[in-house]
Amino acid sequence: MNALVLAFAMLAFTQDAHHDAVDKRGDHVMGFSHEKTTHHFRLYKDGGAIEVTAAKMFADGDFNAPMLIHDRVPPGVPVMQRLKAEIIYEFQQTERGGTVSS
Repeated sequence: MNALVLAFAMLAFTQDAHHDAVDKRGDHVMGFSHEKTTHHFRLYKDGGAIEVTAAKMFADGDFNAPMLIHDRVPPGVPVMQRLKAEIIYEFQQTERGGTVSS
């Protein structure tokens, strides 16, 4: 196996291992299976939305879940922490659950 193929194989393995770890931590921290639910992170010009039921933690200023899931601070978390008093989370019922938006 040449060095380039080996490097790509190692990168793929590393990414797969990280992704598997993110899924496992996510299931534990969020309290639901990523395989049995769908959640989306939406970005808008005036804010964004997370289509899961994590609004209570975020509204309380607890942004530890993304860090625990991804094993790093995701982009946007420092801004959300800084502006937590100005961000209002609203729940909207959807056909199969709900959407939390800000």
